[in-house]
Amino acid sequence: MNTAEYSNEAMKTAPQELNDREKQLNAVIGLVGESAEILDVYKKILYQGHPFDKDKVIDELGDTLWYANLLINALGTTWEEVFDTNIKKLRKRYGETFDAEKSIHRTE
Repeated sequence: MNTAEYSNEAMKTAPQELNDREKQLNAVIGLVGESAEILDVYKKILYQGHPFDKDKVIDELGDTLWYANLLINALGTTWEEVFDTNIKKLRKRYGETFDAEKSIHRTE
């Protein structure tokens, strides 16, 4: 499945009665909540002796992507625009490969 297909399918399950501003807020809150659920998986591994559960991480990551998709849609943009913007920012920051020195002494 490509990003456009995913986006279309995921948006079928989004609340349609919300306006774009409400969708944005729902998405941001959802992103934080689902990201915290991923963090909780690793907390349980580190401090409570739980075994690593890759399927649980993938499940929560999927929920995170659903909310990211909702935000992308509500902003009227695309995954591709977000990808392109992010790569341009990373190339400006690091060049072609990661450089810890450039990370420590960022100009932005």
